[in-house]
Amino acid sequence: MVAVNLAHALDRLAAAGHHWPMSSVLEQEKELPSTVVRIHPDQVYFLRFVLEAHDHAFVLTTLDRNTGLVKIAYAPGADGLLDSILSSLCGRIGLLC
Repeated sequence: MVAVNLAHALDRLAAAGHHWPMSSVLEQEKELPSTVVRIHPDQVYFLRFVLEAHDHAFVLTTLDRNTGLVKIAYAPGADGLLDSILSSLCGRIGLLC
């Protein structure tokens, strides 16, 4: 909720002629390629830590914590690395491979 409010506030400031560095960061995040996967709900935090260990090339967002539905945004060109990570962890995190 805070990120949405921040994005809205930055959009309003930009429309008024004020430009903040954070607004460009939020715009870039909106444009990142992403994929949605379902994993075991107990493994969401584990996957988040594994992905964050890769120099912040990935951002994991929980869409439904009860069912383990997550969205993984990734840096351009990191799709092969993401596939490799998910393939190596599929049994551990409950992802259908």
